[in-house]
Amino acid sequence: MATGVLIVVALTLQGMSAAAVDEIPAPVVWTDASDAWVTTSWVSASWAIEGEADVAGWAVTVDQEPASDPGQEITQLDPYWSSWLPDGVHWLHVRAVASDGTAGAIAHTRLALDTLAPEVDSLTSESHPAGEASTNRTVQLSAVDADVFYLAYPSWQVPDQSATGIFAYRATTPTSGATP
Repeated sequence: MATGVLIVVALTLQGMSAAAVDEIPAPVVWTDASDAWVTTSWVSASWAIEGEADVAGWAVTVDQEPASDPGQEITQLDPYWSSWLPDGVHWLHVRAVASDGTAGAIAHTRLALDTLAPEVDSLTSESHPAGEASTNRTVQLSAVDADVFYLAYPSWQVPDQSATGIFAYRATTPTSGATP
């Protein structure tokens, strides 16, 4: 009886590829557009499988759904992709496909593009009120856009310019050119 069990197991393993026995993991994807908004429409990504896998190619798709299945058909041979995309949130879905047709797990990567700056109605600074001189080198700005959404701008440290003769900075918005 134990011999029969061993024969069944041996036959099952013999008919399966190494990739099927050890599942192909989801690729690790690198892109400058994941988890952050980028201000360019040209997006690129590259990926790799951790460990060893007999990868013949990749099933790749891009859409607006966070968990789409790119299928099991090889759509490209190289482990990189680039394309122009419109503003918005897109998702890159990548899966390795082995030479025997075995498909691996799927990697889902967020691509967030915003090429248009908001139209700012007002720009204020609590650290540097308009028309007042200040020696405070940490500048903090906040803005309200045209649709009444509050936008938080980061702070920055102005370098010590006492030896250069620079005594003031002026901030402008890229869309209006208005000064605070």
